Amino acid sequence: SGHGSLDLFGAIEQSCDTFFYQLGLRLGLPAWAKHARAAGFDRPTGIDMPGEKGGNVPDADWYDRNYGSRGWTKAVLLNLAIGQGELLVTPLSLAQYFAGLSNGGVVMQPHLLRSWRAPDGRVHGYEPSVSFELPYSPEVLDVLVECCVMVLEGEHGTARGSRIPGVS
Repeated sequence: SGHGSLDLFGAIEQSCDTFFYQLGLRLGLPAWAKHARAAGFDRPTGIDMPGEKGGNVPDADWYDRNYGSRGWTKAVLLNLAIGQGELLVTPLSLAQYFAGLSNGGVVMQPHLLRSWRAPDGRVHGYEPSVSFELPYSPEVLDVLVECCVMVLEGEHGTARGSRIPGVS
């Protein structure tokens, strides 16, 4: 019985792996990798810290190089579709993505500090700047934001225990 019959809203609210396994298989690896890259998961955020690394969004070439051309199957999508397997996303990149969802698709450049004072007394700082834009229509953004809210506020939301009264 599990989750029962779910649409996208319910699948995100309840974090239903089975729904996303099926979605990943239907989408296919090339399209999955394209969308994961468009979300910025494969590149550094550009934060003002030396040595930042990007994530890993595997595609068929990556699997061929690492497992051989017959060493993997489309079943890798089962793990990838739920954010596991060989997908690597930094916590900052994930935070930047969700901030972009709530910012109308505009992903801002992260910084550690807004400004700082140099030993000579001069103040240095950063002006807010756009890093990139998510490739989603306003309608898709609205759906994704609504689904994210349901994770916390929905009756079956997987993060409903993290609710803060009076804060949406």
